[in-house]
Amino acid sequence: MPYARMLAGYVELLRLHNVALTMLATAIGVLSSILYFSVALEGGIWRVYLLASCVTSLIAAGGYVVNDYYDIDIDSVNKPWRPLPSGIISMRSALLLSMILFIGGTALSTVIGPLSSVLAAFTALLLLTYSKTFKRRGFSGNIIVSLCGALSIVYGVVSVVDKFGLYNKVFSMNFVLSLVPALHAFLLILLREIVKGIEDYEGDKIHGVKTLVVVYGIEKTYGVLLVLSSLLICISIVPLFAGLGIVYLLLAIVVDVLVVYALYILRPRSLSDMKSMVTRGAWARRVLKYAFAIGIMAFLLGFAEIVLRGY
Repeated sequence: MPYARMLAGYVELLRLHNVALTMLATAIGVLSSILYFSVALEGGIWRVYLLASCVTSLIAAGGYVVNDYYDIDIDSVNKPWRPLPSGIISMRSALLLSMILFIGGTALSTVIGPLSSVLAAFTALLLLTYSKTFKRRGFSGNIIVSLCGALSIVYGVVSVVDKFGLYNKVFSMNFVLSLVPALHAFLLILLREIVKGIEDYEGDKIHGVKTLVVVYGIEKTYGVLLVLSSLLICISIVPLFAGLGIVYLLLAIVVDVLVVYALYILRPRSLSDMKSMVTRGAWARRVLKYAFAIGIMAFLLGFAEIVLRGY
């Protein structure tokens, strides 16, 4: 029975459901590059995807583990049932596992090419730095973790550039357009991170984590959420001009509705009632998590539809 608990602890620590989303995000980058760079849909492209998704999955999993390692004091207050605070998995084992995952992902990236290797190493370093230092610096930490999430899509694009030697495409408008899904993901993750700061308000305040809501209060934080949500909704329209069809449109509308619903949940009622805000923050974060998953499917199915239609 202890081994079963430990295995379940590792599964929870690795966030395998989030790792699966990372693999899908990488697929978006690959499909986007097929569309914008006119790469043939053949065996070579699938090998690129398999390698790229393995790299992003390993590095993402390493990021989740090292994040929990450095979050032990906060999770002891907010989430004492998690593997590290509960003692199911030792701190030393978690740190070793994260380093193995980071090194493994970065080493595998060298098989793809130089740009992919640099991006993989940069992402691993960014995740480590975020967990160790920037997570407690509020908005800058939110930006870093959002960037790391969006880089899963960028990595798919860069892997295709590397594998097929399309380095001249890096300075083209098509390369910029291929990164629109990454920008969409960045904004959506940033929204979720800020909302997560509301959910974790009590523990963050005790341990001096300078999230937006801790430093500026709920009213100003809500204003930032409104601005980011407006940008996100505007960005969601852009792929329609690239030819993405009805499947993308319908799912993108669902994402936008969920974002608006999350803001409705969080609308300020009583600025002094932070206990209520924490509860509603948890609810809104779950809604945005669904929005992120549906957003991935919107781009994935949208690009797949147009790429397959062209071949």
